[in-house]
Amino acid sequence: MRIGVSLAPLLSTMDIAAGRCSALFSGGPVVTGCFDQLSIHAPIKHGDLVAVAAKVVSIGRSSMVLRLLATHYLPSTSNAKPEVIASAYATFIAVDTKTKRPRLLPPTATPITQPSQHDEPHLRLISQEQQLSRTLLDSFSVQRKQLSVNSTPQRDEHAIKYLQTISFKKVLHVDQTEVTIRKHFLPRNQNQAGLIFGGDILSTFEQAALTCASRMQSRRMVTVATRSIAFLAPVQPLSLLHVVARVVACTGELVVVLVRSYVDQEHNRFELQPSHQGVFYLRAADWQPVEVGVHAWNTAHEDDLHRVLPLPLPQQYAR
Repeated sequence: MRIGVSLAPLLSTMDIAAGRCSALFSGGPVVTGCFDQLSIHAPIKHGDLVAVAAKVVSIGRSSMVLRLLATHYLPSTSNAKPEVIASAYATFIAVDTKTKRPRLLPPTATPITQPSQHDEPHLRLISQEQQLSRTLLDSFSVQRKQLSVNSTPQRDEHAIKYLQTISFKKVLHVDQTEVTIRKHFLPRNQNQAGLIFGGDILSTFEQAALTCASRMQSRRMVTVATRSIAFLAPVQPLSLLHVVARVVACTGELVVVLVRSYVDQEHNRFELQPSHQGVFYLRAADWQPVEVGVHAWNTAHEDDLHRVLPLPLPQQYAR
């Protein structure tokens, strides 16, 4: 029996493939801007040979959107056709090496006049999710202060009705699920622009989401999808990354974790600059229903929390 692996190595590999493709396309250094629409179509296990393909599907003045497909070959079937196990879209930004500011794509870059019919709806959804990502990033700093004073009988009644539709054995408040990780990256973890490699940040985010969901549910969890992992500020090699993960919603099968990170330049926990954020969808590794729920509907931004919920499991991954 082969054991499943964490999603972190795949995220790093996809970031490397997308970064290499976008660097060749733009003719210079690039940085990760956002990872969107990541879906896991099949479990990844030890011994699988995984190949990642990247293709530029849309360009802007200094940005490029790439479609990523990860396929694997079973070790016992060398002649079998490759199976798609993951897909995603990534946005990369061409930057100047010295100033670290966006630079225009060179005239030699092949213009993409119109996205394909397959990519167009995904690109439209990516634009909407990037706006939602920024809204959530701004909102949660306010929510924590208002959790204690923003509970009303009407909101509590809606929350109780929802929780009664799902047989949770226990219900926690959103603040009770919080997990904090402080990460210091070594100078060797750099990209072409001299900033921290995006794949390392993605791996740290998944680690925080897994720890948060596993501790809450008291069981091993696996990531099945992500939404709008936005890179909003660069991370320097000497910076300390302050990562906070919270469970914002639970359904019958999924645990939704919102992960946010801050750059702690002074290493004092007081001067924190928002840098990254993403939404992770996890489920139990043993395919059992979620037993612990979360009460997140007495916050100041209920609409934002409801909008991260409707993500069905990929059919290939469902039992």
